[in-house]
Amino acid sequence: MNEKITWFWPLEKQIWGQKINTNQYLATLSILFAAIMGACVGGGHIFHEWFEWNTAPDLMAIGYLLILIIGVNIFESIIASTGWVVLWRSLLILVCLVLAFAIGVIASVVVIFLTVAWLALMLVGSLLSGSGSSGSSRRSGSSSDGVEQYGYDENGASFTMHDEGGGYARDDNGRRWRNEGGSKWRLDE
Repeated sequence: MNEKITWFWPLEKQIWGQKINTNQYLATLSILFAAIMGACVGGGHIFHEWFEWNTAPDLMAIGYLLILIIGVNIFESIIASTGWVVLWRSLLILVCLVLAFAIGVIASVVVIFLTVAWLALMLVGSLLSGSGSSGSSRRSGSSSDGVEQYGYDENGASFTMHDEGGGYARDDNGRRWRNEGGSKWRLDE
């Protein structure tokens, strides 16, 4: 778990070595928080545009918060670095925070669009699978039509049914049955 919230610290230790002595958590958590802020902005605006939900955060407040996070990290660079490392680490952290925010915005929009596309495909697939074909082949008693299931009549006798949709099914003899709930069926013809 420690490696997941300190991945930026070993990177900057590798780049600058002993010229830097920063907190091992601050930069990583700041980058992750900037990405989450970006995701809230992107997703919030999408939901506001589509459904008119009040989820779009105030861009001015988000901008001020991002500037505050950048400022804290630059202040840490000034305190914990020596020489030109102050400037280069400040620029690196600035670029990383802005990129994390932009990636958060883009990723949230992509995830929302992919989720909506997946749900739409599932709905279309469900509607197409439930529409069925013409009733002539079902009347012939073909066992390849519809979803095969087992039902029980009012006497408790079991039989194999082929779903026609709309609460109706046909047995292997071609008789039409109406669903009375669960696995209980009543002869419809």
